[in-house]
Amino acid sequence: MKISIVTVTYNRKDMLGKAIQNVLAQNDPDFEHIIIDGGSDDGTKELLAQYSHLKVLSEPDKGVYDAMNKGIAMTTGDVVILLNSDDLLHENALQNIRNYFNKYPDHDYFCGGASVLHPKEGYEQIFDHAFYTRLSENCVTRGQMAFNAIICCKHVYDKIGKFSISHKIASDRDFVLRLIYRPDLKGGQGGNLLYQYLSHEDSLTFAENHIHKGVFYELLDIAGSGMTEYKTSNTALYKAYRRWHSWAVLRYFLAKDHQHNPSSILPEAVKATKRDVLWPARALLQVVDHFTLRANNKKFIRTQPL
Repeated sequence: MKISIVTVTYNRKDMLGKAIQNVLAQNDPDFEHIIIDGGSDDGTKELLAQYSHLKVLSEPDKGVYDAMNKGIAMTTGDVVILLNSDDLLHENALQNIRNYFNKYPDHDYFCGGASVLHPKEGYEQIFDHAFYTRLSENCVTRGQMAFNAIICCKHVYDKIGKFSISHKIASDRDFVLRLIYRPDLKGGQGGNLLYQYLSHEDSLTFAENHIHKGVFYELLDIAGSGMTEYKTSNTALYKAYRRWHSWAVLRYFLAKDHQHNPSSILPEAVKATKRDVLWPARALLQVVDHFTLRANNKKFIRTQPL
């Protein structure tokens, strides 16, 4: 089984070097590492030239999801890992991935454990409980989702399709929602830690402003588009998008941008009601689920000092 690792980067020479070395330290017998560089000018190209084993594409892109699409299209492996340029794989991650698919050869994907390193604060959060690795709809649309710890066979991307480049924040969540409601794909969960995120000021993963209306406007657009696309072709997925839509509407209305201009919510209220007249009732149910998620986050996240 060949493992393809895709890393997208832009002007992160120092962190990228650590990611490349981290992959090499796995001592895996059969892998390829593809680097999609958005045209860095910080010495990234010179760094990449030092590693003959890399497959490199350096050109401008339309954002991180466009770069990821390019990288996935270049892969020749059986399994794909999306490794951010500022993150690392845990020790023996590639071997653990091989072990999983050897044990479950009929599975198309699985979710492993992940951790988040907070170097300034001096601790690491561990997300390896089954609550996080089972890929529930609640975690995907509203909770903590370790996207990079979701390991897919290459054919999964062929069936699900590319990441939307129209959305800059939540295309990964949209992809995973479509994944878990795909009836012809089988997935599972693994308890081993696979992926380590690094929390830092320039991190794209942790840069989302979850109380800004722009974030929730994108979620509204994703959910509304999903409702339209899957209304007749996939009833379960349509209902999942409908639930996500009701939550996104509520959060959009509560965004801090509307505190001094409540009349700005009226156009979206009309649009939301046209999409789903029962969205307020569904939103109340999502609130209950939200607080359940928050309680479980406190219960199942492990924290350890560095």
